[in-house]
Amino acid sequence: MLSPRSILAKLTFLAAALSWTPQVRALPNYYTDGVGSTTACTVCHMHTPVVATCNGCHAHGTHGSAAKSSINLVASTGKATYAPGETVNVTVTGGYQSGWVRVNLYDQDMVELASSSCPGGLGGCTTSLLPATLTTTAPTTPGTYTWRAAWYGNAHEAGSGFTSPACGATVTPPCFRQDPNNAAPGAVHGEEIVAVSQFTVTAAEQQPPQGDDDDDDDGGCSSGRSAGWLTVVALALLAARRMTRVRRTAG
Repeated sequence: MLSPRSILAKLTFLAAALSWTPQVRALPNYYTDGVGSTTACTVCHMHTPVVATCNGCHAHGTHGSAAKSSINLVASTGKATYAPGETVNVTVTGGYQSGWVRVNLYDQDMVELASSSCPGGLGGCTTSLLPATLTTTAPTTPGTYTWRAAWYGNAHEAGSGFTSPACGATVTPPCFRQDPNNAAPGAVHGEEIVAVSQFTVTAAEQQPPQGDDDDDDDGGCSSGRSAGWLTVVALALLAARRMTRVRRTAG
């Protein structure tokens, strides 16, 4: 017969077992063997040695925690105001795991400005990570701009994970855009796109003319004033000569 202490211990163990919920974790074999219906990443990302990534998968590279309930990608410029053509650094943060990723930077019309990716574009490096800083130049036309930044990778997501609504013909972030050129069954790829913090480009300040005002006493150094004084002197000399001729004639 079990003692009360043994019964209590077994009940405690049973309660703990029933309350335990399996946690979905990023495991190395996900990359080499696939998970669920996904294809193993190594089918395309062939590196020797294997350099696996967790953040290269939507389930890990776009969320802030294992809850996967929201997108935590944030893209920010280094400052709020730039001169035309000035260097602009955009830092993109996100994900809660580790590993290489691709990060793209677009202007307001979705024209690519910069990209952070491994050489060859097939991953396998330790240099393209989150956070990533992308560098380009400010527009030459003054105005206010809101660019876009994107995490790019395998679109696989946990059953309860959150993915932004699909992007429309006009990209309005946050949204997810599937890559039609990289959409093989079990290996669909795409971009989680977010807005970059707004910034302003201001025109260069116009410098005032270097000439002097008429009422400035500069000793006649202004070229315009010098020409005027020479004219006055010339007219005075001409008038004096005429007066001399008149006097001689009258005499």
